[in-house]
Amino acid sequence: MSVISPNHSTGTASMASGDGYLLQSESTLAEAVAYAIERSAALGASEAIAMVSEQGGITLTVAGGKVETAVREGHQSLRITVYADGRTGVASTESLSRSAIDRVVEQAAAMARQLEPDADAGLADRAALAWTTPGVPLFAPSGQNAEDLTEAALAIEAAALATATRDELRVSEAGAASQDMRFALATSQGFCRTGSGSMQQRWCQTIAQRGDDMRQGSWTSVDRRLVGLLPGADVGRIAAEKALGMLGAEGLGTRRVPVLVDAPVAASLVRDMCGQLSGAAQFRRMTFLPDAVGQQLAASHLTLEEDPFEPYGLASSTFDSEGVPGSRRAIVRSGVVEGLFLDTRLGRKLGRASTGNAASSLAGAAAGLGLRAVIFVPEFAPEPKVAQLLVFGARVIRVRGTYDETWELCQRACERYGWYNRNAAVNPSLVEGKKTCGLEIAEQMGREIPDWVAVSVGDGCTLAGTWKGLQEMHALGFIPRVPRMLGVQAQGARPLVDAFEAGGDLVPGRAQTIADSICVGHPRNWRKALRAVRASGGTFVAVPDEAILDAMRESGRRAGVFGEPAGVAGLAGLAQAVREGIVAHDETALAVVTGSGLKDVRTAIRAAGAPVDLPPDDAALADHLHERPV
Repeated sequence: MSVISPNHSTGTASMASGDGYLLQSESTLAEAVAYAIERSAALGASEAIAMVSEQGGITLTVAGGKVETAVREGHQSLRITVYADGRTGVASTESLSRSAIDRVVEQAAAMARQLEPDADAGLADRAALAWTTPGVPLFAPSGQNAEDLTEAALAIEAAALATATRDELRVSEAGAASQDMRFALATSQGFCRTGSGSMQQRWCQTIAQRGDDMRQGSWTSVDRRLVGLLPGADVGRIAAEKALGMLGAEGLGTRRVPVLVDAPVAASLVRDMCGQLSGAAQFRRMTFLPDAVGQQLAASHLTLEEDPFEPYGLASSTFDSEGVPGSRRAIVRSGVVEGLFLDTRLGRKLGRASTGNAASSLAGAAAGLGLRAVIFVPEFAPEPKVAQLLVFGARVIRVRGTYDETWELCQRACERYGWYNRNAAVNPSLVEGKKTCGLEIAEQMGREIPDWVAVSVGDGCTLAGTWKGLQEMHALGFIPRVPRMLGVQAQGARPLVDAFEAGGDLVPGRAQTIADSICVGHPRNWRKALRAVRASGGTFVAVPDEAILDAMRESGRRAGVFGEPAGVAGLAGLAQAVREGIVAHDETALAVVTGSGLKDVRTAIRAAGAPVDLPPDDAALADHLHERPV
């Protein structure tokens, strides 16, 4: 194991202003973690991660016009985590001397020997680490000394007491603080990054009294930069107004009413919610929001996004304590939970049953995030699809059974082992993903939106999602009307066609077709699919495998589009609907090709025919062209 020299920093923009309250340089901290990693390797650890941090600053409070407390803080710590044979050991020290690091690494190794193995423990995958990420300025040392902070705190207290009121008002505490921090993180994969940050704070706590009625108020301003803080006069005034404003307030009995909260309360609610969405809370089900992804958490107008790259943001960081880079993402979108807060160990297991299309995107996304994906596929899944999953590093479970039997096994496995279930049939977030098909159709067609949209149907997720996207784009005014939906199933797997024609609910049945991605006898999103077709005034059709093979040939030769069997089933269904008079000759239509033909090469050759095998001989070529002219 080795560690590269640190050549990236999360805070370089303000380094020219000095080290603030810090004593150690970034290079010194990097040397300490590099040494800890080297010592862990010498003791036989298979993997290790070390983090060292230093904090320094001044915190000062005043009351009654005098300084009450003044503390010059400064401390440092190094934490090492070692992994050996699936066991994890953790230890820490406040000294950065070589002898102290030697001892703490030995302690971590000893701790590891006492624990049971955990198959999911270990470092994040090397490819998932933040080797290159954008520099985010977080370091802005204020240069303030104790006298400066005393002056700021006294000004806050004076402003609070100057607030006009007939009630009694006093300040229990006013304060000012300025801190700087610095860290270095290294892993046994050769990763080493450093960073620095700052934090400035001003606050005031007040008490207002009217007779026997006594109320408390407070206000705090926090920013990484001194210039980003509220003026001290505003901090004191707002704290006073908070306390005075609550005098005479009457309590409310239990009831359901709209509530308007101010910024601090909103922030505390967000903090509590994020705790409920942590990997530990979700995995151990120690939360009032179990299985949170896909749940409606708030009103539809609420969207909550995480942006770790905001300059001088209080929660900004280009990578986490495992070295994994952050990303801009939605935690809650339109009131629905979309994201969790996962570390590597708790985020490594996902479950998904698929014939390969959706699973390949899952496997690729999981690989990019350093997560482990477990993919269940039926035994008839084409080899190219399985190969793609394996290349992405997924654990592929090929089940000797039907798609429906595979799906059921995946469901049971997710429940038993606590895996995150990404199956589109049960995970509502996936329908939102399928919705992008409808959004893109509307975006690209605009005022020329077609009369019909034909989609091949297995579980029904793509059809339902596409319809939802088209509906929303119509509601927003991007398209003048909503197309009619044509759901297309294979003749050997047509439970939704039968349910639509009978006007009732789904009756599961057997499934057999060359179109493996829609070879589904028990669609799990059948209600949404039927609802979409009925609401649009559309219909369902079933096509034989021969028609699907014809569509593969025709789409390739006429349009240069190479689709897999399920991918061109919509096109086959559209051709049949025209022949049967369902779609008029003067109507416009769009067929969605849902999968590449490279995913099922064997069926493609069956549709198009085999190549001509010839020796490298001019005469042989001439004979062939004589028999079959070009």
